[in-house]
Amino acid sequence: GNQPGYTGDPNGIMYREDTGLFHLFWQCTPERTSGGDFWCHSVSKDYVRWKQLPHALPSGCESGGATQLPNGDVVVVFQHNHQTPIGAIHMEARPLNLSDPLLLDWGVATVQTGGKDGVGGSDISPAWRSAEDGQWLFATGGSTMSVTPSVYLWNTSSFRKYGAKGPLHTYKFDRCYAYGGNAHYCGYGSYARDPNFFGLNSSDHDNGDGLRVLEVLQKTDEASGRDFYVLGNWEAKSFTFTPLDPVRDVGVAVFDFGNFLASETVWDPPREGKPGRRIITAFAFEGDCDSANYPMTCPWSGPGRGWGSVILLPRVLHLDGFVDDRGVHNRMLRTPPLPELGKLRSKSVHVRKEAMHVGAGETVLVPTP
Repeated sequence: GNQPGYTGDPNGIMYREDTGLFHLFWQCTPERTSGGDFWCHSVSKDYVRWKQLPHALPSGCESGGATQLPNGDVVVVFQHNHQTPIGAIHMEARPLNLSDPLLLDWGVATVQTGGKDGVGGSDISPAWRSAEDGQWLFATGGSTMSVTPSVYLWNTSSFRKYGAKGPLHTYKFDRCYAYGGNAHYCGYGSYARDPNFFGLNSSDHDNGDGLRVLEVLQKTDEASGRDFYVLGNWEAKSFTFTPLDPVRDVGVAVFDFGNFLASETVWDPPREGKPGRRIITAFAFEGDCDSANYPMTCPWSGPGRGWGSVILLPRVLHLDGFVDDRGVHNRMLRTPPLPELGKLRSKSVHVRKEAMHVGAGETVLVPTP
């Protein structure tokens, strides 16, 4: 159920094959209803029913990604928001006891930020295997607002020293560009927030070429934004990402036309005769936010219910396509709900196929068996 305080970005989602447990972390602040501060932590066997655990990471932890190493270790690299300017310091966390299936205890250390061997940018993604032996790659957002923001690529072998590989992808944020860079429409978040880069049908250990999804959150103010994505081909040895259709770059395809942001995915590997799949999880501001217009606005003063925002029901990513008005066949993603959510239905309700007239302002209650 909802915990008191603020619920924000899901981060560090992973599936541990040795224990059969999904781990879901998310930014949270128990003392107030805005501004994520800690990393809350839950585990699940089926990604439907969750067990709430103590906070995994302490005060000051911002967006980051979890990477599982071949030896079973886990490393999380994230921003620390108790510095000035925000995000100026990056940190890493690792579980202190890998034999504990719940991963309750974590150690935190400072990561070199900027300069030689340092990491920069904002909102660190989960890492994926590089075509270079022993290397890992990850993405970050930029640090300045721009009508042509970039997602940046980094490599590391130790998660102690980092190398800058340059932009992974630079694009024109159409909404910001159309208004001449006006800050009201670009927002402080127009630098490719919360980037993720992944394959639809493979784990993050896949270091080959192929179709990849680049996802970024484009915020238009502190309390609004959308998760956009672009499909493209990844050439692993040259570190090159090329959109399938340059006309459909970031800012066109969106995961959800409603309230859905700061998403992160997890690879659910093949098991028990079922194929692997990519699950996506996001959070949303609740109904007392004004989502009738874009960008939506939310009251930060704190709703009377005692919490702010929710983690959304999980979905599965599927590749699909359509023919646009240019006659071009485009690929797109569909996000149907996780099938296991059907376990939450306790009763079936059958309504006869008859027309029913409901007057204006009336409410109809359908009885359950």
